[in-house]
Amino acid sequence: NPLSPILTLYTAIFSPYDTLRPQPDFPGVDYLCFTDQPLQSDQYQIISCPPLHQDPVRASRLPKLLPHLFLPHYPTSIWHDANMQSTGPAILSLFREALRQSPFVLFRHPYHDCIYEEAGWCTRHHKDDPVIIQKTVDTLRTQNYPPHQGLAACGLIARQHHHAAVIQFSNAWWHFYQQHSRRDQLSFNYIAWQQQLPFRALPINIYDNPYLSIAPHKNRG
Repeated sequence: NPLSPILTLYTAIFSPYDTLRPQPDFPGVDYLCFTDQPLQSDQYQIISCPPLHQDPVRASRLPKLLPHLFLPHYPTSIWHDANMQSTGPAILSLFREALRQSPFVLFRHPYHDCIYEEAGWCTRHHKDDPVIIQKTVDTLRTQNYPPHQGLAACGLIARQHHHAAVIQFSNAWWHFYQQHSRRDQLSFNYIAWQQQLPFRALPINIYDNPYLSIAPHKNRG
């Protein structure tokens, strides 16, 4: 069973960007939250973590992208953005089945199938500095990354994060992310393509499904 012996459901909150939302109590699951805030929770273990970037989004990406470093004692992890709340145990069953086929599982992006299209959307909606988004696009084009190679929604990720291919991918993703857009979906599929990551993108709309509810971010800054 790829979710045995220990699974962690984890997230990160840096600055007052999100409220830590309670999750269903899943037997055998540890709940962890990495944060620079004085949070309290009866469910999550609060792990103090100084931010490595003034942008709270970028600060939260360190534990998100590098779980093999932050979760050394757990063989399997599920990352969730802090504004997500599971509706029940069906999400664990879904990931349990998917992780039998791939060490890295997430949802397919519901609206785009191309990083270049998503980059245009992010620019139009002011999701990042347009200069940095353009740098990301230019890097991909320089590396001959083709359009319409798929796009993942990166808010919910299940991983066997000590798998050799996942570690190799995660290190490459983090290295690229530091120099490019804060929007990690603008780099995930490119680095997965480059590193030949054996991942599964489930055809599930992350914003409209029976597994999750999603609240607005507390601070959209």
